[in-house]
Amino acid sequence: MPICSIKIHLIQKQYPELPFYLILNGDKEKLTPFFDETKANEIPHMILNGPRFVRLAGLTMPNIVFINNSMVEEKTNYINLSASEIIKWYGK
Repeated sequence: MPICSIKIHLIQKQYPELPFYLILNGDKEKLTPFFDETKANEIPHMILNGPRFVRLAGLTMPNIVFINNSMVEEKTNYINLSASEIIKWYGK
């Protein structure tokens, strides 16, 4: 997940108007090292564990979804994630 979060951080830094939200799985005490590595500490986030996290994220991670009014409209992965893809979706 750190590579994905680094990429999201860089896109968010370049385009601060784009809304991002991270849903993380894991121990709260590991947040500081995670954010130290990814520099994504300015992106809003929450921690979900167990079945609640899996229901949202699925079994393949990292999972990136584009949500509009609580509905998933698009999905991608961190390899294909690009600022132009997000801007295209956000601008429609």
